[in-house]
Amino acid sequence: MFPTQVQIVCGTPDAVIHYTTNGSDPTEGDPIIASGSAVLVDHSLTLKARAFRSGFAASPVKSEVYTVVPPPPIELLLDSSGPAADQLTAFDSVALLRDPFPIINITYLFNLGADQNSRILVFARNVTLGQGETAAAITVNLVDSSSQSFDIPAEDVRAVANMDFVQVRFRLPDNLAAGTCTVRIKFHGQTSNAGTMRIKP
Repeated sequence: MFPTQVQIVCGTPDAVIHYTTNGSDPTEGDPIIASGSAVLVDHSLTLKARAFRSGFAASPVKSEVYTVVPPPPIELLLDSSGPAADQLTAFDSVALLRDPFPIINITYLFNLGADQNSRILVFARNVTLGQGETAAAITVNLVDSSSQSFDIPAEDVRAVANMDFVQVRFRLPDNLAAGTCTVRIKFHGQTSNAGTMRIKP
């Protein structure tokens, strides 16, 4: 299982619930949790809970073992046709052309706004937005040919029909240097493998 919230409930009025996560049976000296509240289980553990109420015998110990597995690694899709061994599968989001990409894209003629920067699509496995999360939860990290690093929030993330990966759209920053650019995705504390794309002078 992945990290989750485990709710603990006791139906006895005025009972005080004590719990442990180290495998030992709870005593009145252990942490207290209100009935209906949840314990975060973000690593493998044995959760035990017991209710106490003055004048009553303590409840039986309720116990559950949770095994948390790390999420699968984020994988940027690479293009085996090259030109580089680590060539990224990337396209201009409007013209659907491969690299090299210009920073300012004059083909965006329908865009009359001030922002004419290219939008790029890359593709990644094992990226799923949680409920309420926006595309900006994903950061695209770019390291350009002059070793400048940029963390760019994604503008759009969507599943690709009948595939096991998503497409991530992001904006090329103004001062990205021409030449080979290394790309990674950061999401939920993970960083993907690296791929490269080319930026036009």
